[in-house]
Amino acid sequence: MTKGSTKLPVPHRIAVVRATRADNDEQLLQSWLKSLSSPHTQRNFETTARRVLAELPMGLREAAVEDVRTALGGISSPSRYPISRGRSHAMPWTLP
Repeated sequence: MTKGSTKLPVPHRIAVVRATRADNDEQLLQSWLKSLSSPHTQRNFETTARRVLAELPMGLREAAVEDVRTALGGISSPSRYPISRGRSHAMPWTLP
């Protein structure tokens, strides 16, 4: 951009790299949960992840970062899940 210009630069296309063989959010969730060694951790994270997915009507694969932030905020809300495990697990997932 030149000084005094109000035009934004044209964004470049970003290639999408397939990082998983999962075809949908459920398969992605199951793949991720299997990577966790503790059954206790798997149960707790599954509960939290399902709450996040419930807040994303478009699904995780179509969600933008802002959508995920909003979903995490929703499950972290004391009015929605008062002092719940979901709330404590969601907090470290906060996106910048």
